Amino acid sequence: MIQTRTVAGMFVSLLLIGAGVTGCAAGDRSSTASVSEAWRHRDDASEQQLPAPRQQPTTQPSANTPIALSVSLATINGRAIGRERVVGLLLRSYGGQVLEQMIGLETAKQATEARGLVVTQAHIDAEYDRALKRLSDPLASVTPGTFDRTTAERLLETVLTERNISREVYDLIMRRNAHLRQLALADWTCSESDLRHEFDRLHGRRVRVRHIQLATLDEVAQMRERIRGGEDLAALATSYSANAGSAARGGLLEPFSAVDEDVPAAFLQASFALQPGQLSDAVRVGEWYHLIELDGILPADSVKFEQVRDEVEAQLRDRKVDLAMPSLFEKLFEQATIEIHDPLLRDSFDRRRGQSGG
Repeated sequence: MIQTRTVAGMFVSLLLIGAGVTGCAAGDRSSTASVSEAWRHRDDASEQQLPAPRQQPTTQPSANTPIALSVSLATINGRAIGRERVVGLLLRSYGGQVLEQMIGLETAKQATEARGLVVTQAHIDAEYDRALKRLSDPLASVTPGTFDRTTAERLLETVLTERNISREVYDLIMRRNAHLRQLALADWTCSESDLRHEFDRLHGRRVRVRHIQLATLDEVAQMRERIRGGEDLAALATSYSANAGSAARGGLLEPFSAVDEDVPAAFLQASFALQPGQLSDAVRVGEWYHLIELDGILPADSVKFEQVRDEVEAQLRDRKVDLAMPSLFEKLFEQATIEIHDPLLRDSFDRRRGQSGG
């Protein structure tokens, strides 16, 4: 039986992401306290309303009751584990990761506010949907139709668990990306040559392929043997491909050209090396393997550039904005004045940025 697996590696890209010509330029649209100090200030503000903390309270405090750092959170066989010990461990282990995302959101929000850009809940929801689709399908740009939301949500939960990222932090990332997208859109421009290149990508000579997306080389070997034995790739893709979007169409993808930057390079190269009806060797994209069969070669469309100029510009804008978002994220970091007063949090943050090269 063919088994599929999640693609935690694809998650990395989700945590980010010339001369002007008339009609192309978008243009502009109309000191921190430490975590331990914050807990103390919160406790101090509530001192008059709360009884003095006891080492072993007779009743459990409510979820909203502030507890001083010196108070135990739990006792194990009579031995206390204090809040300060837990907070310190959390700061050292996860503080840098969380703070990095919080800084990213805050700097992006400040930038959009300074430029009068508006980010709504609809923008955030759209970012979430976009991330879900890309996570569940590494070939999302050429996969027809809508994605399987239920499958994508399950995959997201699995990846978040594997990477030890909470749903709250992930939601924060989606909010940050929504702000980054609006900033990138405001700065986006294109040239006539950019539009012509995009036109060739969308309407030039293209190939149409079918594929089966599989988790292991053993599964690839099984599928190759069955196809060589006379079974139809389309039927096998429908039953066994891990790509739910294309599996519903027998593994068929939307046509793409040799200059399509949205198609992974290995997949692109293998597809254009095939003859009609020929089956590829295993092609790895991220953590997945693909078997590709060339279904046909399509000549360039007869449509004129001027007839589809607006559509071409919209497609180009979406792609280029995605590419601009990661560098914009780092640029905002570099320009920000960041002071981290808590030494444990500062150490965790510095290690985090050092590991990521930021």
